[in-house]
Amino acid sequence: MSILSELQKLADTQDPPEKISEVANNIINHYELVINQTCFDFTVLEFYIYDAKIHPDPFVHRAKKQLSLGCWYFHNSGFDITCGDGKGRYGGILLRGIQTRNSIKEKSGPWLATEKIFSSLTMIDRNPDLFLIRPKRSNSSRKVLSVKRINLQVPKEIENEVFSQYILPSDTEAKLFLEFYILDPSKQTYFIKKD
Repeated sequence: MSILSELQKLADTQDPPEKISEVANNIINHYELVINQTCFDFTVLEFYIYDAKIHPDPFVHRAKKQLSLGCWYFHNSGFDITCGDGKGRYGGILLRGIQTRNSIKEKSGPWLATEKIFSSLTMIDRNPDLFLIRPKRSNSSRKVLSVKRINLQVPKEIENEVFSQYILPSDTEAKLFLEFYILDPSKQTYFIKKD
C-alpha cells in the first residue's frame, strides 16, 4: 500500500468523480502526513482534475507541475499533492484540513493547514526534516462525506457537473462544518452562515 498507488488511480481513471470518492476514503482512513515526529490526519481534502476530454474542471491551475504524480505543488491558495498523468491530465489534492493525532482541534482551511504544517518544520541548518505521507500504523474507518467546493463561482453552463468536492469525515468535524455553511443554489457555492 502506497500513496503513489492511490494517486495513480486518479491519473488512470476514466471516471474521475467516482474514483475521487474511493481515493479520498483511502487517504483519510489509511494515510497520515508525518513531519519530524508529528503525525497529522487528513480531515478535509479538495480534488482538482482537468482532462479536456472527460473532466474539464475550469478551476484547475494547469501548471506544469500538476502533470506530475506525487509531488508537492505550492500555490497562492495553499498546497497540493499532485496527481497528473504526465501527458494531458492535470491534477491536485488541496490539503484543506489536518489534525494532529489524538487532538480534537482541527486546522481547517488551506492556509491554516499550511501554516500548521510549516510550523512543524525545524531549523534550516539542521538535519533534513522528515516530511512525507505514509500508511497509518492503525487504520481508521471514518465515513467520508462529499459536498460541493466552497467560494468558487461556477459558470452556468457547467453548474450541474461534479468537478471536485470536499471530502471529510462524517464525524464531529463534518457535522460542525455543515452546520456553519449554507448552500446558495444560485451560485452553487457555500458561504459562512451568519447567526
